[in-house]
Amino acid sequence: VTLAIVDGNLRGGDPIDAVRRLSAQPGAPPVIAFMHDAHEEHMLEAERAGAARVLSRGQLTRELPALLRDGLPVAKAPPCP
Repeated sequence: VTLAIVDGNLRGGDPIDAVRRLSAQPGAPPVIAFMHDAHEEHMLEAERAGAARVLSRGQLTRELPALLRDGLPVAKAPPCP
């Protein structure tokens, strides 16, 4: 696995805990969390939980082809606004 994508609007579980658990695994792939951009506090929680990137649903739609093709850069992306 080279990339993990977590839906931050997941209803059947705790997406922030999923980010935390995935990120904590030895050799874990970068974790991308996405959610509605109106949930700014949840976006910050996902970042604190270890997500390499936190994107709005629209950003994910635009960036997904490049993320799948190129992966994530090694440096952590700046926090979401």
